[in-house]
Amino acid sequence: MKDARDLRYQLEDIDRRGYPAYKGLRGCYRFEAYELCVNHVQGDPFAAPSDVSVYLTHDSDGWPAGLYDTPWRARAFSDFLVRRFGRAAARYSFKVSGSGKSGALYTSRPGPEVLERSACMLGKEGFELCFKVGFPAHGRSVDASALKRILFDFVPRMVDEALVCDAGGLKLAQAACDLADDQHFMRSELERLGLVAFVADGSILPRESGSSSRPMRDALSFEAPCEQEVVLDLPHHGPTRGMGIRRGVTLIVGGGYHGKSTLLQALQEGVYDHVAGDGREYVACDATAVKLRAEDRRAVHEDEEDEEGERRSALPVVAAIGVILAFVVGVFYFLYATFASGLFTPTDSYPVPNLKGKLFDEVVQDETLLGEHFTVELGSTVSDDQPAGTIIGQTPS
Repeated sequence: MKDARDLRYQLEDIDRRGYPAYKGLRGCYRFEAYELCVNHVQGDPFAAPSDVSVYLTHDSDGWPAGLYDTPWRARAFSDFLVRRFGRAAARYSFKVSGSGKSGALYTSRPGPEVLERSACMLGKEGFELCFKVGFPAHGRSVDASALKRILFDFVPRMVDEALVCDAGGLKLAQAACDLADDQHFMRSELERLGLVAFVADGSILPRESGSSSRPMRDALSFEAPCEQEVVLDLPHHGPTRGMGIRRGVTLIVGGGYHGKSTLLQALQEGVYDHVAGDGREYVACDATAVKLRAEDRRAVHEDEEDEEGERRSALPVVAAIGVILAFVVGVFYFLYATFASGLFTPTDSYPVPNLKGKLFDEVVQDETLLGEHFTVELGSTVSDDQPAGTIIGQTPS
């Protein structure tokens, strides 16, 4: 594997060359505390930034193994690293200038849900964190000195601030993993208690707006009705009172803007863990729950999904039959219009008399010709052969 010195030499060699020269940087380089990999290089400074990743072993990162010893804690820990690294990257993004996206630094921007993400892949030996770097350029010329500043100054600081364990980071990571323990415990208790969902007192369910996932400011916190009160003794948060929704049919009623849809939305999101401060971190729903929505005045039946699947599977067949029929009808119409239309369409015909050489005054007095329509041409000059008023041409002839 190449080391950091090789990367530095390559950058010095391609400085001020055309932007495609950055393609030669692809590969992995060994730094003192981590490995840096350039996985994909953007085509030009205006394209999507390049894909870069850093890999740290557990021996060098300093994080206790207890933070990722269960699947749900590992998920919460990797989510914590992505968010922390994203905040560090934002502090250094666009600190170098250039054309297009030069100097951009960012990673995945997760919402309030705690999910497994490809931005941070946690393994037994270490973890890899992926992020984006806008390789600097002036016009379409390589600015190697600016990229050297990013890779040898900014990235090491970001790794040290976000990915290496320190006292403050350890406290925050432990809190995130403890919350994951509580959320996992809540879902495991639902089955034992015959519940499908739990909403803790004090939860903030309304969102800032319809397009935002942040909690609404100064919103009323949730309070469980006494008849549905349930208390869960969480491992870290302790006894937590809230509303338990039992298995079966539960009807939610109320007037306009009373929070019916807000509660339903919180329940549908309750299949995921949430970060602290979201307001819904102690809202849990059965992990297998799904949202079904019926059209107005249309009931949802037990076999609705099977019927819908059958209808969808039949659509391609019906469409194919329709296309074939349309093609056959079109072919028959073309053949009929081209070759056979005269066979079935009777035409009125009559003999056309020859009027050339006759006098116009005589023709107009012939009652047998008055029912027909002719266009005739009269001679413009008088000659011995053709007296005045002689018809010299006709249509039809």
